Amino acid sequence: MLPSASGIQVGSDDEEEKGNLTAFGESEQLQELGGERGEARSGAEKEVSRRDQGPGREWGKRSLLPQSSFCWPLESLAAQLGAATAGNSSALDLQLRGALAWAAGEGEARLLSGGRIKCMLEGEPLNRGQPELALQLGRGAPFFLHGAERLPLPAAKLQGRELRSLDGSKVERTQVPDDKVDWLINWKNYSPVDYTAPSVLAGPKWADPEIEAKNFFPRFNEKDGQVERRSHSGLYKVENGRPRNPIGRTGLVGRGLLGRWGPNHAADPLITRWKRDGSGNKTAHPVSGKNILQFIAIKRKDCGEWAIPGGMVDPGEKLSAALKREFSEEALNSLQKTKAEKEEMEKHLNRLFSQELFVAYKGYVDDPRNTDNAWMETEAVNYHDESGEAMNNLYLEAGDDAGKVKWVDISEKLTLYASHSDFVRFVAEKRGAHWKED
Repeated sequence: MLPSASGIQVGSDDEEEKGNLTAFGESEQLQELGGERGEARSGAEKEVSRRDQGPGREWGKRSLLPQSSFCWPLESLAAQLGAATAGNSSALDLQLRGALAWAAGEGEARLLSGGRIKCMLEGEPLNRGQPELALQLGRGAPFFLHGAERLPLPAAKLQGRELRSLDGSKVERTQVPDDKVDWLINWKNYSPVDYTAPSVLAGPKWADPEIEAKNFFPRFNEKDGQVERRSHSGLYKVENGRPRNPIGRTGLVGRGLLGRWGPNHAADPLITRWKRDGSGNKTAHPVSGKNILQFIAIKRKDCGEWAIPGGMVDPGEKLSAALKREFSEEALNSLQKTKAEKEEMEKHLNRLFSQELFVAYKGYVDDPRNTDNAWMETEAVNYHDESGEAMNNLYLEAGDDAGKVKWVDISEKLTLYASHSDFVRFVAEKRGAHWKED
């Protein structure tokens, strides 16, 4: 247990309470990703998404956050929390929910929300490998901040600046200045556009009804039947029956193009191999001297951008099944194959998806479809074909939402959809591959 100050307990020995507040499915999904192969994974492998993020970055280990982050001295923290939770019977003010990380040996704590990270780091990436412990205010139970240790939080910065038309319509977001993204910033004149696409309102099986619909009583922050409404990042606030984007304002309310209120969960399989010459030797970059890593990329039909294959996790679907399904549909065109072809493809897919893996990212992503009430979260999993042989009998063919598919050399010159460049960069750095020339 971490030390406490001013009567605030940081950390908890109550494992049941801790489990209830931990971002959903962490241990279950890690076990599932490796367990379906029928192999006994080592403790180190099961913990890879928690602590394999750089030297000295371990679950529960205290280390310094960036010096530019805002901090409260310990003696004033209690007053801050007291004011924040005044009149709240649950003593849980989600507006101030964020990371409470202890600075080793400095006697101070830092309280950060997604928007505050943007404001206080002034666009600089959050240091990799620093998930730290987070605190659901008033509960005293830590949960793991997935993803924040690896990536900057571009959503808080970009979604306030970029105006994107949705589904070809003329609907545009209300412009949100960078300094108004954070919900903690008072903005009385905020008047976002209310828009949900006709394709969503038509009531397909992948979409929720409108909040006001009869017999629709969504259980936000919970597993709602087969629909996963929990966030990878912990609890989110619900206002007037609508979930609120945990990162900040987007200039758009409703669901836009997204089907679910709150988190919309996706799975992104990031398949990699080493680039090789005609003799089968690994190819090194002439400037950096590091071996060049390649990944399978698709060109999205909806926006024309290159991306990692992937898509939505179906209700009740396991993550590993979603990763394999999305890859086969978009990169192998499995939907157009005969039964015999699918059976043969499945054998080779099983080999590919039994390769070495690690979770490259898990959490909220900057996505042009995000709104104030619906947002994308993903789990990007890297399967690495070290020998380059696992794909020998799998032939790339674009299908489903993909217009094209190919192997792409990884470098900083890549321009990819949403946050995909960040995922790819992390994988390259993790594997010691070439990323940039200097």
